[in-house]
Amino acid sequence: MPTYKLAKGRSQKDTMMKTLYYLLFFAICLSANACDTPETDTNSSEVQSITNIFVVRHADRPDGIDTLNQSGIFRARQLADVLRSFELDAVFSSPYHRTLTTAMPTAQQQDLEIKKYDPRQLDSLAQIVQNDWIGKNILIVGHSNTVPQTVQAFGLEPDVELIPHDQYDRLYLLQLINKDQKQLIPLHFGAKN
Repeated sequence: MPTYKLAKGRSQKDTMMKTLYYLLFFAICLSANACDTPETDTNSSEVQSITNIFVVRHADRPDGIDTLNQSGIFRARQLADVLRSFELDAVFSSPYHRTLTTAMPTAQQQDLEIKKYDPRQLDSLAQIVQNDWIGKNILIVGHSNTVPQTVQAFGLEPDVELIPHDQYDRLYLLQLINKDQKQLIPLHFGAKN
């Protein structure tokens, strides 16, 4: 197995985080470039807009307890680090302690209040985002069963129906380009479970 030397002062974590930043940036740039050259309709006054929605499950927790463990607290900070370069406009979280605690470092870093949503009303959440947050960058923190349902509420197909109970590293980027184009980019962040 090959060994890789990291630049002086760089940890493997720093290198992985930088790679994830580049991947996210590249994905958004591709979408933005695709929208920069639309066919021009002289009768249309519609402006191209991209809504970036990051959807993530709450961070690591002990079984059956509504709180984060030490790994979860660290992962919540990693999420904030990953999203640091994106100027978020809103952070949504279900009202549970584990989701709010996962969202908190990102919300604090970006000076945003956390907006609570009902995880049983995901179609309503999708409607609110699509009506009130067009062209914005949004974070939604949910649960192993609601993250795939959230993706579906926006009209996209997730790569899994249910996130395994011990998997916390999935991050989905949903891109809504105007009202007719959508794409889903499944990503991972932090330590793999």
